[in-house]
Amino acid sequence: MTQVLEELGDLYERAPFGYVSTDASGRVLRVNGTLLSWAGLDRGAVLGTDLRDLLTPGSRTWFDTHYLPLLHVRGEVREVALDLRGADGDRLPVLASSTVVRDDASVVVVRTSFVQAAERRSYERELLRARFAAETSERRLRILHDAVTAFAQAPDLAAVAAAVAVAVDSIAPTVGVAVWLVDPDTQEIRRHCVLGADDLAPSLLDPAGGLPAEEACRAHEPVTVFDVTTTGRPAGVVRSLVAAPVRLEGRLVGVYQATYGRMRSFPADDLETHARLVHQAGIAVHGARLHAQLRRAALHDPLTGTANRASFDEAVLAALAAAAAGRPLAVLLLDLDDFKAVNDTLGHSAGDDLLVELARRLEGSLGEGHLLARLGGDEFAVLAPEVDERAASALAEGLLAATSRPFRLAATPVQVTASVGASVHRPGPGTSTPTPDELRHLADVALYRAKAQGKNQHRVHDAELRAELARREWVGAELRHALEHGDLVPYFQPVVDLRTGRLVGAECLCRLRAAGELLLPVDFLEIATEEGVLHLLDRQMLRHACEELVAWDGLGRGDLEVSVNVAAQHVARVDFADGVLEVVEAVGCDPARLHLELTESALLELSPGTTDRLRRLRELGIGVMLDDFGTRYASLSYARQFPVTALKIDRSFVAGLPTTRTDAAIVRSVAALAEGLGVKCVAEGVETPEQREFLAALGLLGQGFGLARPMPADELRARLQD
Repeated sequence: MTQVLEELGDLYERAPFGYVSTDASGRVLRVNGTLLSWAGLDRGAVLGTDLRDLLTPGSRTWFDTHYLPLLHVRGEVREVALDLRGADGDRLPVLASSTVVRDDASVVVVRTSFVQAAERRSYERELLRARFAAETSERRLRILHDAVTAFAQAPDLAAVAAAVAVAVDSIAPTVGVAVWLVDPDTQEIRRHCVLGADDLAPSLLDPAGGLPAEEACRAHEPVTVFDVTTTGRPAGVVRSLVAAPVRLEGRLVGVYQATYGRMRSFPADDLETHARLVHQAGIAVHGARLHAQLRRAALHDPLTGTANRASFDEAVLAALAAAAAGRPLAVLLLDLDDFKAVNDTLGHSAGDDLLVELARRLEGSLGEGHLLARLGGDEFAVLAPEVDERAASALAEGLLAATSRPFRLAATPVQVTASVGASVHRPGPGTSTPTPDELRHLADVALYRAKAQGKNQHRVHDAELRAELARREWVGAELRHALEHGDLVPYFQPVVDLRTGRLVGAECLCRLRAAGELLLPVDFLEIATEEGVLHLLDRQMLRHACEELVAWDGLGRGDLEVSVNVAAQHVARVDFADGVLEVVEAVGCDPARLHLELTESALLELSPGTTDRLRRLRELGIGVMLDDFGTRYASLSYARQFPVTALKIDRSFVAGLPTTRTDAAIVRSVAALAEGLGVKCVAEGVETPEQREFLAALGLLGQGFGLARPMPADELRARLQD
């Protein structure tokens, strides 16, 4: 990627065009070396100055009174004649084109390109002199003037070709004009326009068939035929013709051929007009191609060649405007899962190769009329007219299938997956038309939910998802209220010595009471994580756990211990240890009977500094329990690295006891490890008498529905009193 950026920077600096970027006030932010070379200026002297300072006084006035107002209204200006002021005072004729880049309603930057136009501007001055000096007739001037005007207004090559045909017909009435342009990439001559030539013999429209058009291309000058019948070709209504090559700077860019219904000579004035016309046509063709290149660069992703965000939004707006009532259209967003891993392991160049190949695959999986765009990074968008929710789901499946096929990068097979979100708009009475941003936002919400479900998934923003999102919003509001008012509900699940059946402690579990429902952590922990309030939830439950230790003391059960779960993002906070100690001291409980439960997956997210915070708490007596032990490869490493005081065997290993040999072997090993480390060992998920008997023989503590379900604090206290 660095090499690509360097190459792009070099292309920018050495482009055959001058480039300047300014802020909203016209202050120069960036300028390329080409423009500095033209003007003989130093970069340091230009940066930070007003763009107007680069113009001659006359152009500056035109710039202020015409160019800027037009730019502010349209957002872009194309090929306006201006004069730059060189370092030595010379006037440098250029054609200026500007585009406004906005952020919402405000101007972020104005990008302006300059094309040298000395030749064209010189000719325009020559044309004016000719008018006043009567070197040519008023009619010829009008033809050329109209042609130049038409060229300037032509939006593309087809319009330029049509303007050429009209201008040629204006010189002398024809029965037909054919215009061919040369493809600069393949050098093929392709017909772009035929004016009034329906009755012409096909042989007169083939530039590769020995026509005067072909001869004109070879001779580099106009060729006339007084009597077509002498050529031996079927002529139909044609009697005379003229063919003229369109050239620019010595290169052939096109050719036109005009046919006439009567034999006619070609006066010198007419041939002079043709010569001047082809000169202007060459400039117009070049300008149209340049404009097309600039527009393509502005509307296409340079890496993949797909549409970019700007052109995608244009297409969405057009599709929304064209959509008939009841005819849906869909917007889909695709984002690769773990694309960063590809860049990190194989390099950014391989990552770019993957994106290019992925774009090719995705385009191949789309239907007719669908548009693919790369929005940036590894995110792609699809516009699919005539696609409803069911079809959008099928389209998303196709995109996922195209993505999941193995890639081969740097001779290495690579497997990637993606997530897709889709939104569908159905126009109709009473339905407002969304903006492209709104459609993308709905698709992005669906994409986020797809990622939350796991890799290689898709979601459509349909009624089911809207109901899910509405419930999430409601749960989020209830959670925020509970956190603000201290209304989270603690439940306690007893921990039992399986050999004696005696209660030795409990785990403090969080519940959220909302509108008569008692919500479990699975209903709100993801929301708490997204909103960054897990540490507030942890602190509230920590206080409840500590208060319960004090309550148990009052019941004569000062031997009981309590554990409470803490999230990785909470432990990672620099104020974590201070916050725990603050609660312990405020409540006045015994820290030696408090255990902080951390999952192995949470430990994966912790930084080295976290270990110091946990050791500090351990030195003050607070225990650290490693939850879900054995579910990660690094379990033994964690048991050694962190100040662990207890291990909790994951319920997935307990479920198969005592009949599953591998589970039994793992549980025995963990029990032996805990004994060797001198720490407690709790088996969670104990459901059956057989499991209890097996675990009791190993001397373990147990927790599970087969022993006791989670219960409110007052219910557990009542049991203790009994």
